[in-house]
Amino acid sequence: MPEPIRKPVRSKRTTPQLDRLQPPDFTVLLVDDNPGFLQSTAEVLKSENIASVLTTSVDEAIYFLQANSDISLILTDLELPGRNGSELLKYLRSNLRFSDIPIIVVSSHSSKRWLSTVLALGAVDYLVKPVPAETLVSRVRQAVAQAVGSVLLVTGEPLASDVLSKTIRRAGFRLFSAGLGEDAVKMISSQPVNLLIADLLLADMTGVDLLATVKTDYGNIPVILIARKHMKIRPQDLT
Repeated sequence: MPEPIRKPVRSKRTTPQLDRLQPPDFTVLLVDDNPGFLQSTAEVLKSENIASVLTTSVDEAIYFLQANSDISLILTDLELPGRNGSELLKYLRSNLRFSDIPIIVVSSHSSKRWLSTVLALGAVDYLVKPVPAETLVSRVRQAVAQAVGSVLLVTGEPLASDVLSKTIRRAGFRLFSAGLGEDAVKMISSQPVNLLIADLLLADMTGVDLLATVKTDYGNIPVILIARKHMKIRPQDLT
């Protein structure tokens, strides 16, 4: 049985910091005792509309998790002060409340022994420092999308975007957004998407054009097209 977690003693410098965009795609919990790594990683994620919570120890991370339920992924180092990253993995995987949260380990160790160890403990991925920004974002998004169904919403209409975004998030799905068809195709090519919802009229192409591209290159993704009342769609355009 996991030992009870006590509230960690934190200095002002190590208090968890939450970066919020309005609204972020999702939130990642970072666990590392290197302030430089925490800050640089948070900035990379923030630039991609991903919020982050910064913690510097296992106890601090668990204390935050016990008080919050909006963490979509945990990114942790192995070598930490006090209890190490392996102990964090064991605790989370033995606790039903946290067992479904995907965990990516980021470490300076590159041997296959470390990789096999963390995967056996329940991590979904293992990255070796230093991690290129593009690789970090891609692997984080892939892990989150694979853990929970993801929806890509493509519309240039602010009102439609606001209403649909709230509905999708309330249903428990991870939401990714794009305003242009070209941006949507790029997102689909770089991360798993379980459902595509697209406006029939986009600034750079029609929803039918986007549907054709998706069917040709990513045929297994279901697509819902949003049409206004006065629009007429020919059935042959959707087949």
